Amino acid sequence: MNYHAVHSVVISSVVIFFEILPARGVAFSGYTLANILGSNPDPIGGTCPIVGGTGFTVCQNDFRIATNLTGADIFETGAVDPDLQAARQSEYTFGVEHQLANNLLISGRFTHKQVDRAIEDVGVFNAAGSEAYIIGNPGFGLVCQVFTNLQICPVRKQSVITMR
Repeated sequence: MNYHAVHSVVISSVVIFFEILPARGVAFSGYTLANILGSNPDPIGGTCPIVGGTGFTVCQNDFRIATNLTGADIFETGAVDPDLQAARQSEYTFGVEHQLANNLLISGRFTHKQVDRAIEDVGVFNAAGSEAYIIGNPGFGLVCQVFTNLQICPVRKQSVITMR
């Protein structure tokens, strides 16, 4: 008996990707100032190489990095958003496959992906013409507080249709 079966398949999925940040923030407890510097001095501008010190560091260069010093001016030192949220991306997919013959299949799929939250360094120019950076979630938190007139809220969305 020779019979031909035709098959159809419907697929779908919903996915959320995320990072897990430590409960106390992005700073790890072993990397304290005392552990990093040890007995080494911490001069403005840095020093390199450091010889005979007891800390983790062997060379210090003063690269302007975001900091959360109490009373510091964000436009001079930058900052890390204290309410920084983990990056998150979501996606959903649905599609259909249909077998027309033993050796012939057609399928279609739609996928939508978007970045819900990102972690970025957002630059801001200061009065001296230099720049400071805020590490945060664009469109949320400290970034929105500093850039009140720009209403920064990036959109990262991608929709794709695949046919085979």
